[in-house]
Amino acid sequence: MALDELIYLEDTTNANIGLLVIKLNYDKDINLLQAVETQEGSKKRYLRGALILVEKDIITSVFPDTLEFALELKVFDKGNSQNKYFSIVEHKKVKNLLLARDGKENIYISKIEAMAMYQIFQYSLWGYSSVPLVADSFEFTPDILAKALHKSGLLERK
Repeated sequence: MALDELIYLEDTTNANIGLLVIKLNYDKDINLLQAVETQEGSKKRYLRGALILVEKDIITSVFPDTLEFALELKVFDKGNSQNKYFSIVEHKKVKNLLLARDGKENIYISKIEAMAMYQIFQYSLWGYSSVPLVADSFEFTPDILAKALHKSGLLERK
């Protein structure tokens, strides 16, 4: 999806907010969805929120959790017993991150994949003002999120 192909959301503040889908990992269907506000009459864009979607499962829905997910990818090999999203396991004789999901197939992420996903996350933040993200973060309510994901077609795949 190109940067100008935003899926516009219904927001109670009447802001012009669109959803941008960024693939963090194609093979494992791990996506970063960013809420981007576009100002009328200017080309300025502001990052207002972000979430992680793995296949059809929403892993994070607010920016602080999404940032924590990304940072846990970054510190892959240090290990962290308080890691909310991953555990470190040996898979096929190699250390991997395990993203376990209730009742679904486990996803194993190699160190290189983790590093690449973190770097893509970092690149995705370039060029946006993050002041609105901190001062007035967009809240992905279940209703807004369901409508946006349906509109994007992300839930119809696989």
